[in-house]
Amino acid sequence: MASERYRYTISPEFDGLATYAWFAVIGKSSGSVGSCVGSYEYWGGHIPISDILQKAFDAWAVEFENKVLSEPDDNPDIDWEYFHARGVELSKRLKLELGPESRVYYIKPNEDPSADCKYQVVTEDGTMKKFSPITDTVLDNLYQIEREHSVRILYAVESGSRAWGFASSNSDFDVRFVYIHTLDWYLSLQEKRDVIEIPISDELDISGWDIQKALGLFNKSNPPLLEWLGSPIVYLDNFGFAERLRDILKDSFSPQRCLYHYLHMAKGNFREYLKGDVVRVKKYFYVLRPIFACVWLEKHNTMPPTEFERLYLDADLPLSLVKEIDCLLERKKASGELDIEPRIEVINSYLEERIEYFSTRAKRTESRDKDIDQLDLLFKDLLHKAWETV
Repeated sequence: MASERYRYTISPEFDGLATYAWFAVIGKSSGSVGSCVGSYEYWGGHIPISDILQKAFDAWAVEFENKVLSEPDDNPDIDWEYFHARGVELSKRLKLELGPESRVYYIKPNEDPSADCKYQVVTEDGTMKKFSPITDTVLDNLYQIEREHSVRILYAVESGSRAWGFASSNSDFDVRFVYIHTLDWYLSLQEKRDVIEIPISDELDISGWDIQKALGLFNKSNPPLLEWLGSPIVYLDNFGFAERLRDILKDSFSPQRCLYHYLHMAKGNFREYLKGDVVRVKKYFYVLRPIFACVWLEKHNTMPPTEFERLYLDADLPLSLVKEIDCLLERKKASGELDIEPRIEVINSYLEERIEYFSTRAKRTESRDKDIDQLDLLFKDLLHKAWETV
């Protein structure tokens, strides 16, 4: 499967030229829509499109131009719902003609009172999905990684506080991915780096694991990797990678390994940040979440959900504790990072009791055997599919 290299943005503009399409090379556009490549009787994209499609775009853009020109100071007399339905359909046809190397967006023009600067992207199956600007930036970076490192990205998600559901307004975007090299890369006696890390810039933190590293960690029920599989924010999911791992997980999940992991995380953060008379209040979430994960593991014996809210609602907490946690959640989401404050006794007491309890409980949790042969087959199959080898 070819990675996306070009971006087309479809949005009519009132400028006397009936313009409707803009073009940019992904990763080199600095967030702009790029240069105009589509206007009345003109198409200058990186490859030609059919005459039928170009004429359909021309008619659509000219109609918009004439309607706006007739009433430039008022809302133009346009049936916006019908107009956008036609624009989306033209965008889908454009995606079909341009192929997998091109990404096609549709944006409502400013003249539409319902325009909100959000856009839709045409997916491979022809459906439309709403994207945010940060998603666009993330995808640009991921496709640039594919080109620069000669890899295929199998799966990419949001991790950390945004995936957990308690991000503040200024939280970074923590993007994690799994990738696969070509066959020749693996046919070597040299020890090679199995991690790709991009220097943190602005609000993005992007890093990924090679598939062999990822599958080795999956075989050990590595909780961070398993949380990626359950992330509610997925940027890329190719070749059935995630679905097949989830199927294998049903029979190979180790509650014991996960319980130890979450308990160790809770103990470390509690000891480091919450033992004094004054504490870093935001760190309560970094102890509550792993403790709630332990509660989930004991009750369900399955991988805990990635989202904090699902764990929180399943924990059956007393009302006094719920009130304090709800207050913290509301403050964190509204005002950003929480400061140093006096510790909250009701939460501290709960955490101390649960840590002591699960320290004993972890020793009694059984592990499950793994089927490494399934992972070997998955690796070989993905290697073929990603690079279209036989």
